[in-house]
Amino acid sequence: MDILFLLIPIAIGFLIIALSVFFCAIRDGQYDDMESQGLKVIIDDKQQTQAEKRPSQAITNPDDSN
Repeated sequence: MDILFLLIPIAIGFLIIALSVFFCAIRDGQYDDMESQGLKVIIDDKQQTQAEKRPSQAITNPDDSN
């Protein structure tokens, strides 16, 4: 019976920590867009953005004297 005096405050502490982490995640916007990650699986790999279709261009430094 004495162990309950230890376990109940520990359980309440864990509950407070879990709720605070959950509400911080909501406040930071982690649950704002729940659909786009699921839709990325459905989108065909052949549909690429224009940036992915363009060949990569070499970045040159104007200070280099080649």
